[in-house]
Amino acid sequence: TDLKDHTNPDDSASVYYNIVDENYLPLHEHKLIAGRNFTPKADSARESEVIVNEQVLKRFNIAEQNPAKAIGETVKFDGKEVQIIGVMKDFYYGRANDKEENRKLILRYSSKGANFLNVKIESTDILATYAKIEAIWKKVDSVHPLNAKFYSEQIERSFKGLRASAKVAGFISFLAICIASMGLLGMVVFTTETRLKEISIRKVLGATEAGLLVLLGKGFFLLLIVSAGIGLPITYLFFDQIVFQELANCAPIAASDLLIGFFAIALTMICLQTFKATRANPADVLKTE
Repeated sequence: TDLKDHTNPDDSASVYYNIVDENYLPLHEHKLIAGRNFTPKADSARESEVIVNEQVLKRFNIAEQNPAKAIGETVKFDGKEVQIIGVMKDFYYGRANDKEENRKLILRYSSKGANFLNVKIESTDILATYAKIEAIWKKVDSVHPLNAKFYSEQIERSFKGLRASAKVAGFISFLAICIASMGLLGMVVFTTETRLKEISIRKVLGATEAGLLVLLGKGFFLLLIVSAGIGLPITYLFFDQIVFQELANCAPIAASDLLIGFFAIALTMICLQTFKATRANPADVLKTE
């Protein structure tokens, strides 16, 4: 529905709403940060109260976004002026990739005409409990089958598409990393193999393994730093400005995520192959060269 603030009737915004009774908030354990819950009313009572979330205060700047001061303020929807009696803490209404501005939510009170019944069940055998509920339902309505869904299953279904997209992106990333790693490994192996004679002569002349590691690895490290300087900023901007723009709820990109993933595999390959080359026996190498 469209919600309006009484202080600026020309400004309106679309909000989601749930029509609930006084048991809804405690059942779902939503937190009120100001005000109170609904109190039971007669079915004929006029709608005069509403509970809003923090996003509504933010959108209309009600009481300067102060939850305590917002209690008692008037808003208007469906041609009715109602009073804010409570402000609830924002919760994730929808999926993780829903925009933040789509999370404006109000709760409206009604003790009749409910379309859904929310039930919290404590059971060690959910399937058996479900069968009992279904049997009770048939006594109430023998024509229509029981249409009940577990909350966990609904969440699983809602995130199914997002999870599939993440798996596809992860698989493509894995292939890209494997191809890049194979190319890097081939370059390191080729370079170390062609310099085995040089390494053996240097060892005979007294070069240390640490010095040889630096000698062989500095060229790779320079290339690695150059590629990191090009690739990491592009990767960060791509995710921060394109991918994560579509996700309202996501963890920020940390520098450690990029650096560890980039350098861990490369450094492991370079160090292992160069260390293997420096450990080769000079007598065996020079004898065949």
